[in-house]
Amino acid sequence: MGSEKTGVHTERKQSDYAAFITMHMKMVQSIQSRKAWADPVYHYYDMNAGSGIVNGDDGSPIIFAKQARSLEIRSRALLFEECADSAANLRQNLRDYDSLCQQFSVIEGDHSHTLLPHLKDDICRQPFGLMYFDPNGNVPPFELIRSACKARSMKNVDMLINLAATTVKRARMAFPDKYDDLASTLPSLGKRHVLVRRPLHRHQWTFVLLTNWAKFPAMERRGIYRLDSDCGREAMMRISMTAKEIENVFTGELPL
Repeated sequence: MGSEKTGVHTERKQSDYAAFITMHMKMVQSIQSRKAWADPVYHYYDMNAGSGIVNGDDGSPIIFAKQARSLEIRSRALLFEECADSAANLRQNLRDYDSLCQQFSVIEGDHSHTLLPHLKDDICRQPFGLMYFDPNGNVPPFELIRSACKARSMKNVDMLINLAATTVKRARMAFPDKYDDLASTLPSLGKRHVLVRRPLHRHQWTFVLLTNWAKFPAMERRGIYRLDSDCGREAMMRISMTAKEIENVFTGELPL
């Protein structure tokens, strides 16, 4: 099996992802229509692309392809997949979507080695788009995200991360010298603003958006909040702290 896995959260994850990517592409289209310095192509990076279709359901690359076609937006997608079989299946599943307006490149191999060579600093116009990480319950590659954010071409490319906060907490407890809490880690990755979805299920699945757009809108109907809101601060506390740590905050044993 490659990057694709399914679980109780999958249907909600894909629904939220579809709503988000549609809103994001519309926002970028608006900027492209008004700013001559904006690259007219939407740049999309899927870091755990899988085969595109899992158990008969559309995965993120196919959802993206369908939404981009529906909005008639010019797009260039780099789809990273470690598993050779999944990469081959993805190429096959995208055959009906590749066109002059929508260009897809499937990049096989470990994205920790294959991503950075594709991020260029010699750009003529400023690219806009999205980089999506969905590491299937594993700790996200925070150092890779930090490195990607440093690239000049990534200034206006937002980072969307689907993560299981419980996994990150367990890693922090087991390896305190290697991992910090999410409240400290996420703002340090290289983007000025963070939005977070209210966590779901016992694994505390959440979406995190990293962006430089100061007025990026919340999606409150989807439970996605800005950190300058009470709901956003509460969601961040829940994904960052263990139940015991939260209890200690309210008893005064830990600072908030």
